[in-house]
Amino acid sequence: VPTDARDAVLALALVGRAWPRAHAGLLARTEAWTAALDAGLVLSERGFLHLDDAWEGAARELAGGATSGSTRDAAAALDAVYSGGAGDPWALERAAELWLRAGEAESADAAHARALVLLGDTTARREIVSRWFEAVGDHGDAAAQLQLRARGAERALEMGEADEAL
Repeated sequence: VPTDARDAVLALALVGRAWPRAHAGLLARTEAWTAALDAGLVLSERGFLHLDDAWEGAARELAGGATSGSTRDAAAALDAVYSGGAGDPWALERAAELWLRAGEAESADAAHARALVLLGDTTARREIVSRWFEAVGDHGDAAAQLQLRARGAERALEMGEADEAL
């Protein structure tokens, strides 16, 4: 990935979705977007920026080595764009995963809780809860893991989802 386009490619890989062009500045500098678009690494369609399929593998590699700062920035951008209005539970769950990866357990738990509130579909809820507990299990801090699992169980019981609390 060319150096001048790296930040834009990394940001898209971290958020894991097409990104609204109107909010591109939340993820990377204008120069990085211009370089990525000019090089064909990123495409712009119907108001969204997305990675060209040919660059998905390289982008995933970049994301795997992302700093906690880059991961935190991507989580904050997802949170900012998808928390308001109708919201998007999948984007918020991705934000929760990124917050957790960046070591921000409180922000992660808050984003996960907002994602759950937005869900009406039982199957989607199971998938998001499953993703959350997988991310929590990958978190290196055992005390934080326990706290996040306990909060998840409490939240599930409050919402009448006893099977989730187990």
